[in-house]
Amino acid sequence: KYRIEESIGVGGFSEVFRATHIAMSRPVAIKIFDARRQYLSDPERAKRYARHFQREAHLVSKLQHPNTVTIFDYGVHPGGKLYLVMEFILTEILAQEKQLSEQRTLALFLQVLASLEEAHHRGILHRDLKPANIMVTATFKGEEQVKVLDFGIAQLANQQQQHERSSSA
Repeated sequence: KYRIEESIGVGGFSEVFRATHIAMSRPVAIKIFDARRQYLSDPERAKRYARHFQREAHLVSKLQHPNTVTIFDYGVHPGGKLYLVMEFILTEILAQEKQLSEQRTLALFLQVLASLEEAHHRGILHRDLKPANIMVTATFKGEEQVKVLDFGIAQLANQQQQHERSSSA
């Protein structure tokens, strides 16, 4: 159903590929978690990272804000690899351009906040917001549109509060 074209990034417990949904000729990004990767040789660690991956799919699928990456598909490949299919976003301007004007920075930052507002409203904490997880693409009108991605270590707010209470006890 998807044609994988090239690797575009490796994260803490997964690899992201540029791909095409064959029937729709739609460019997509496919994030693949493979517990057999060398750095996941500890079975407990692999299970923990698999739970992170599954939580990301579950949490982000609830988000509908235009400034949050859209998830199209999630599943388990017959070979046992977990995968997450999302919209393919072309530009990472924050890594390419070292300095942005104040006005442009503010406009982009307000879009990041808008994405996080919905996530927080739904009780989801991103926990890994950094330039690499903020992409900028263009709308059909040519306007810059922020996309917040990689909710891989996201957590529900009530889980975070429980964790903080148990850590301070």
